[in-house]
Amino acid sequence: MSQSVGFALLVLAGITCSVSACSCVPRTDEQKYCQDNFAIVFKTKDNVTVEGDIRVYQVDFLAIYRTVPVKNLDTSKIYTAVESATCGVTFIADSYYAITGYYNVTSGQPTRIQANLCSLNMYFPFDPRRIIEPPECETPDPEKEYA
Repeated sequence: MSQSVGFALLVLAGITCSVSACSCVPRTDEQKYCQDNFAIVFKTKDNVTVEGDIRVYQVDFLAIYRTVPVKNLDTSKIYTAVESATCGVTFIADSYYAITGYYNVTSGQPTRIQANLCSLNMYFPFDPRRIIEPPECETPDPEKEYA
């Protein structure tokens, strides 16, 4: 009896330990590009700060390939979760990236560029603006969208 209770507790401990992991819906790179709020290229700077559970990268914003309409965009920083278990991304200092992601809009504050592991995150050892060829995205038909 005590062995079965011990085994049950061991199984439950394993279940609770594996709950906090990043989980993403499988998507192609084209789907990430076309479905996310933005597609950009930037270069990371040397300085990164942590604000609670958020890592903030200082960046040089180089290009925007796609975006949804947004106001008051802060193009000097990229925000992401500190832990990869909560889908946070780690960027290397003084490196180039092409990413997609979502905007974090909070009333009264600049709109934040949010990076996560479920979006496109491509590292380049050089400025990739001359070689990136973005895919064509379908423009949704608003009449069919809610029919």
